[in-house]
Order: sequence, then C-alpha cells, then structure tokens
Amino acid sequence: MAAAIVSCAVSVSCLESVEPTPESTVLSIQPLTPYVRGVETATSSRFQMEFRIRNNGTRPVYLDLAYRRFEKLVDQRWELAAETTAAPFTAVRTIQPGVQISVVFSVVHTRGSSSFELIEHVRGLYRARLRLAYNPGGTDQVPVEDSYSRPFAVTE
Repeated sequence: MAAAIVSCAVSVSCLESVEPTPESTVLSIQPLTPYVRGVETATSSRFQMEFRIRNNGTRPVYLDLAYRRFEKLVDQRWELAAETTAAPFTAVRTIQPGVQISVVFSVVHTRGSSSFELIEHVRGLYRARLRLAYNPGGTDQVPVEDSYSRPFAVTE
C-alpha cells in the first residue's frame, strides 16, 4: 500500500501543467465529439470538426463565418496551427440569446507549403478560436477569452 502512494505522489509531481483554455460564461463552444479522425495523404493533411455554439448571454452574438483559428498543443503550450485571413464579418450568422447553433469548420494543409506546418502531422490536441461580436459589423467584439472552444483531439 505504501508503494502505491509513493508511486502516485511521484507521478503527480512529474506532470507538467498544460496552458489552460479560458472558460466563458457568455458562450459555450463545444466540439460535437471529443475527437475526429484526421487524414494525411502524400499531398495534404486535413481535418474537420463540428461545433455547437450556445449563446448563454442576454444579447445577440454575431459569428464571423469566414474566420477561424485553430491552435495545437505543443510542449504543453497552445501554438497557432491554422488561421484564415478573410476580411472580417463579411459572412455573419446571428446567435440569439438562449439559442444553440452548429457550424462545421475544416482545416487543410498542403504539403510543401509554409502555411499550417503544425498540421503537417495532424494528430494532436486542438482548440478553435472564433471571431464573435455583439453587432453584425464586428466593431463591438466579444472578448477573446470568450471565443475559445473546448479542446478536442485529432487522431489518424
């Protein structure tokens, strides 16, 4: 019994802390599943994730459908893995208070390109960050800490 306690204490003290993902009270951004299967071919790597976004606030929230940012956990820190560069708030979806919507976002990396190198090997732990605002033009943006999804895994 003493050996089990020592073993447990040693393994707990050896764990490195993972950079946390902020939790929002205004929005819930949940992956539909805890993991998805990524695809790696000779020419590309890709994955797709569906998110359920619930507006827990009292004001409508506007989702920029053309923007998404994916971060990958690397050495216990979140690193930029992929981000779109579309003009802000050109395609918008309204999320009314108390309403939940679903959206699907895809990430594709073409081998040999310098963009999205962390997706070269697609397997890993990810989170998404969305661009959200309290007005359709995007000038009153939701704070960044309220725009992160819960983490999800991509497997091969």
